[in-house]
Formats: sequence, C-alpha cells, structure tokens
Amino acid sequence: MTFPSPPSLDDGVLTVVGSDVGDWSRSPGDHQNDSRKRFYNSAIDVVAGEANSQFVRAVMAAEATSLVTNLGTHGVGYINGDLTVGLARLPVGEWVGVQGDSHWAADGIAVGTATLFDRSGAFGSGMTTAVSNPAAQIDFANDPFPLRIP
Repeated sequence: MTFPSPPSLDDGVLTVVGSDVGDWSRSPGDHQNDSRKRFYNSAIDVVAGEANSQFVRAVMAAEATSLVTNLGTHGVGYINGDLTVGLARLPVGEWVGVQGDSHWAADGIAVGTATLFDRSGAFGSGMTTAVSNPAAQIDFANDPFPLRIP
C-alpha cells in the first residue's frame, strides 16, 4: 500500500491533516467530507527536555485514529471511548502518519480502524471505539486552526 507524502515538513508545523479530496492543511474543517482521512504528526515531547522514544511517537500519533475514522461531512459527533494500538515494528523518523481504513456505526456505537505509517510504509494499526454524541458535535468548518499549508 502506498501512502501520500505530506508537504515539506520543515516549517515548524507539527501536525497536518489530509483527505482523498483535499490538500494537506492544519484544519480538520478542510476535510469534512466523505472521503478517507489521514493525519501526519511529529509529537511534542511528553516529558520536557526528554526526547520521545519511537514507541511513544507511535502511540501518540495513533490517538488520531479517532479523528481519521470519525470525521465526516459535519465534523465529529463521537466521544472516543477506547484506543487499541498494535505495532509490527517501531516507526522510523520523527513523523508518523495515520490513515483511516474503516468506520462502522450502529445504534450510537462506532468502531474505526486506521493504518499507522511512516516514510518506510505501514508498521501498525489503531482501532477505536466511540459513542455517538450529536449534542456535542464538533464542526471544524469554523475551527480556530486557520493556518493553511502553502
């Protein structure tokens, strides 16, 4: 499986979001559509002054499984209940990607799966469970992250 490369990642931006029908940006609102979503992240240090291990990088990036599987045409209307991460190897480099693979929902319960990848390819999976909460729908169309990647 081939994963799209993000834009140049040397401008200090730590997170970018993409979809099959939108260019990379910082805003999830640019990707409120019905296509596959992806997220690229260079994690902040968990402990100040200590570099993250590759395991920590992978798990922190995997948190985006909920975003890439639950973000739809009207934003995110689910509360993430659980995340399971499985790794075949540790990621290579500072940047870790997460690409949504599935989203299944019935009676207010959803499950989603995503592939974790780096510049060398896929190395693991994330699976999230979520509970529908339309009263707290997060519509990113008017989000506070206006920075766009040129």
